[in-house]
Amino acid sequence: MNVTDNLSRRPVTIIGVDPGKSCGMATLTDGRLSYVFQGPAPTMLDSLRTQVARAQGAVTVACERYVVHPKRYMHQPDTLEVIGAVKLICGDLGVDLVLQYARDAKKLASNDRLRDLGMFVGLDEVNTPDADDVRDAVRPALLRLALDHTAIYERLLSHSRSPA
Repeated sequence: MNVTDNLSRRPVTIIGVDPGKSCGMATLTDGRLSYVFQGPAPTMLDSLRTQVARAQGAVTVACERYVVHPKRYMHQPDTLEVIGAVKLICGDLGVDLVLQYARDAKKLASNDRLRDLGMFVGLDEVNTPDADDVRDAVRPALLRLALDHTAIYERLLSHSRSPA
């Protein structure tokens, strides 16, 4: 049992971020999806500040970690710049930031799992050609919830449409 799950029962807010040229952001409040965004980085960064300012209780930002590998040709400077900006915002606002590998978050939260939990974000919710970035933002938020707020995560699983 985690200390924060019982400590005067303050709300738990986890903001997931998928960085890049097109970004995704998803806010979980006590295990419920309360806000989603997909779009350009500057708008997402403004939304991040707003979401942190509105949050009550414990706030954590869970951002996808990106590592440059010299042997890979794919280099994403936008991703690195967004991660840097997220770090600055979290530091300015005194919010915990956790960087996580996408593969770990995807292991925990496949598209099927997102559907089971009622957190599969559709195109109509973000008004974009796809909702991949926002779904990829939900995943690190769920991973952080599972690791840091086990009781809330287990309660969420107990209400899912299929067993874990």
